[in-house]
Amino acid sequence: MPSDSATLPPAGDDLAAVALACEQFFARCGSVMLATVSAAGEPHVSYAPVVADARHQLYLLLSDLAAHSANLRRHGAGEVMMIEGEGEARNPFARQRLTLRCRVAELARGSEPYRQRLAQLRQAHGETVALLATLADFRLLCLTPASGRFVRGFGRAYGVSRVDGALVVEGPVVPAR
Repeated sequence: MPSDSATLPPAGDDLAAVALACEQFFARCGSVMLATVSAAGEPHVSYAPVVADARHQLYLLLSDLAAHSANLRRHGAGEVMMIEGEGEARNPFARQRLTLRCRVAELARGSEPYRQRLAQLRQAHGETVALLATLADFRLLCLTPASGRFVRGFGRAYGVSRVDGALVVEGPVVPAR
């Protein structure tokens, strides 16, 4: 967990229930918001359709023409956010969301993992994936989460880590004093 936060015992939320909610939220998301940094250190935000494997690794098919693709590959890191839809949220200030800091690696075109994840993307997101995969500027990236935060609403933020492929909810996050 980041050094700017501390954990307290759960206040009203059972951590097992929070972990289940986090897992279910992760499984429902079909796209992510991407936070990356350019070569000049400028922030960049974007989004991309995504699929995940059983070890909570995320796969994105991105064009070299997109700034986020170059940024992710250059730095080997980025952050993703999965967020509850505006229409689903009871309060726009308290939308449920999961942010994850990730390491980035490219899957070798034509490799077995590449073919498997491309098929998974095609099943989840349609025939456009097959077309994009034929274009030379598209790369399949794997984002491996390290840590992050799951927010369930007001005063309900939890630290999250990926341990042995599982997302582990560590406990409530409060500002450092």
